[in-house]
Amino acid sequence: VDIRRFRQTELAPYDSVIVGTSVYMGNINSKIKQFFSRYAAELGQKKLHLFVCGLAQGDEGASQLKKQISEELVQHATQVKHLGCEVNYERLNPLYRAIMKKIVATEKPKIGLLDDEIKAFAAHVLEIE
Repeated sequence: VDIRRFRQTELAPYDSVIVGTSVYMGNINSKIKQFFSRYAAELGQKKLHLFVCGLAQGDEGASQLKKQISEELVQHATQVKHLGCEVNYERLNPLYRAIMKKIVATEKPKIGLLDDEIKAFAAHVLEIE
């Protein structure tokens, strides 16, 4: 469900919740952050899987999400993974586009979704469901 269209008042109908967010300039999506705040108690009662997509790789990428949600949810989550990133230069304003090009040129992060990591994440969801 696209978080911008999520209108549930509760998560009761769901046994499991998978939440993914992008990291942009070190911050997770504000709507996702609000979702975690609003539904923290209910999420703590569900099977919870979290993933992030952003330039920071591996554990560093996952830690960007972990730093911005409650420690209780992080500890409760079955998995918190970084699954790669994509950069859509056309959607960036000129200043951010220039910054992003400089970051990519100097730091050379791995751009692209990590298919093997995505498959492993999905397999783990299916294992415990």
